[in-house]
Amino acid sequence: MAQRKSKDGISAKDSEAEELYRKGRSFETGRGVGQSYESAFLCYLEAAERGNSRAMHSLGKCYYNGHGTKRSLEKAVEWYRRASEQGNSYAMHSLGKCYERGKGVARSNEEAARWYERSAEMGNVYSMHSLAECYESGKGVEQSYAEAMRWFMKAAELGDARSISDIGDSYCFGHGVDVSYEEAVKWYRKGMALGDSYSINGLAWCYYHGKGVEQDYTEAMRWYRAAADKGLTEAMNNLGNCYYHGKNGAVDYAEAVKWYRKAAEDGYAWAQCNLAFCYRNGYGVEKDLDEARKWYRKSAAQGNENAKKALTELGPGDSGAAPEVEKEEKPGEKRIVEEKQEPRRESPVEHPTERSESGKRSLEELLAELDGMTGLGNVKQQVRTQVARIRVEQMAKKKGLTVAKADPPSR
Repeated sequence: MAQRKSKDGISAKDSEAEELYRKGRSFETGRGVGQSYESAFLCYLEAAERGNSRAMHSLGKCYYNGHGTKRSLEKAVEWYRRASEQGNSYAMHSLGKCYERGKGVARSNEEAARWYERSAEMGNVYSMHSLAECYESGKGVEQSYAEAMRWFMKAAELGDARSISDIGDSYCFGHGVDVSYEEAVKWYRKGMALGDSYSINGLAWCYYHGKGVEQDYTEAMRWYRAAADKGLTEAMNNLGNCYYHGKNGAVDYAEAVKWYRKAAEDGYAWAQCNLAFCYRNGYGVEKDLDEARKWYRKSAAQGNENAKKALTELGPGDSGAAPEVEKEEKPGEKRIVEEKQEPRRESPVEHPTERSESGKRSLEELLAELDGMTGLGNVKQQVRTQVARIRVEQMAKKKGLTVAKADPPSR
């Protein structure tokens, strides 16, 4: 028996399934009704069983996140696949992510790239960006900066802010295009207009290094803070570096530690390494080698080579625990070979204290380091008194004046 059709050619069954899907969306978002994942799940399940591909995809997300039902990555993949087979490009993207991350299915970069490509060819902007990243890193496809740039551009034309930021990065590195910091700045500003934190961080990097704009540490710190306030861990770490090196006019180890800690607690490996370094040396915090080891281990577990080296130097400590080193990249996390040049990840060094051109540390640097140490109150005062006197004598000497020597301190 043929299905009854409505005036617009949609079967009554399809219409009912679509209505159930929309009802599920309302329950999921709490729009117009009380928010309820359980009710949303039931609506999606019934609509999916009636063949609605959008409901299938949403049902898969419920299983993936454990919303309204017991979490099951395998069932999530099953429903993503069923929706993908019906031509749902969003489900294809979700299925690709599962293959890329090894969630509910064996990890396969090749399968991930295949699903991203199918989805991207249908105009899905998220898959365009993911496919571009595959070409950029050579994951699941033959590495090609030109192909990466082509897909970044397609996504950018549809307003994808992350792709706009990546185009800025490409101009910084010369990936698929000639190096042009001016073009990079232009693209970062476009991403900033869309509120993209990576673009903001990229522009900050340009100001910090004087690439495409006049070097301006104040502007760099302003934009690093703006990106950090949006939750970008790379920017938090970069802002910490600025305070560590005194780019705002004065070294501030305590403020550096504050930003390193924010990023470290969010799992950013370089910030974990930097925070460990501060604990190791007593910069801005009480010296604590056990705490240093803890953060070095977290960083080393993400593959940070500096952290691994530091752990070897420090030894296991009282706990005797060895670092848990993860050999593979974290799924979905973008890595580029030129990490030290990448605008969004301004990689600090293990011992990030800057030197003068002669290789010697300036008096200001030594004083700043002394200030960052806890305790030593009397020593600090004596040193500062002596330094002040030396400076007065130097100024007097330049003007041809004589300064009376102070009496030796009483013992």
